[in-house]
Amino acid sequence: MLPFSPAIAISAAAAAALASAASLRWAARRQGALSSRRVLLAVSGTLQDGYVLRRNLDADGTPARFVGWALVRGVRLYIDTKAHAQCREHVPVTASGRRQNVNPAAVCTGDARDANVYAVYAVSEAAALRALIGEPRCLGMTPDTALVDLQAEETSANLRSFLARSGSAGAKRAAVLTVVAHTVPPGATPAAPLYVKDDGTRVTSFAGCLRAFAGAKDDADDSFDDMLESATRQAQSVANGSGGDVYGTTKDEPRVNFVDEFTLASLLREAPGATGPPWGK
Repeated sequence: MLPFSPAIAISAAAAAALASAASLRWAARRQGALSSRRVLLAVSGTLQDGYVLRRNLDADGTPARFVGWALVRGVRLYIDTKAHAQCREHVPVTASGRRQNVNPAAVCTGDARDANVYAVYAVSEAAALRALIGEPRCLGMTPDTALVDLQAEETSANLRSFLARSGSAGAKRAAVLTVVAHTVPPGATPAAPLYVKDDGTRVTSFAGCLRAFAGAKDDADDSFDDMLESATRQAQSVANGSGGDVYGTTKDEPRVNFVDEFTLASLLREAPGATGPPWGK
């Protein structure tokens, strides 16, 4: 056995410190890469420019960048008016001075003649993860269920060219991460198409459809908010409690999207084995 050497001990400690520092630098670089790496995200509605939830697409030091428009086939647009009193976001008519917020729900129909124009942003991965947490009900993101029509005139030329180059020659469709609704929110109102193409495609787009829903010509009009509120309350009264309650939390049901480290430690201490559920064996 070799005799103890202080020099060797110091060298070992220094090496460990250097390794630890290198590990921290690697983790920081990786975190930085993840926070700055972007995904293409197609959104329709209140995540677009000009609406309050647009900020959800920004991350610290990595603001979202609008890259173009895309016609996505196979989705039908609804206006979710939060019609039912138990809806988490429902605002009672008696709530003085408070207006009912609405948002779109683009539901997959399987019919290529249903089509919606999406706004496509380059968004950091971190922001994409958080974009819908705590926000309107029934929404989610899909990587390839909804497809961009690369031949549609509504799809921006720059985006069409980029997506086409990313696939096989002659590709007519492409997929980007897209916000859709998993189901029609209870009591939601179908949006009337803005126009119908020669091939029978019924085209919607949130801003235009919201104006039509409100009966307004211009959403910059001073009376637009009043018109939208009136149309929303009318739609709520027509819904009259119709629709199921299987999807979407009520005001009394928890919607848990985050867990802190202290609570996580408690959950892990009490967690069952992960090799399989204790039932059905």
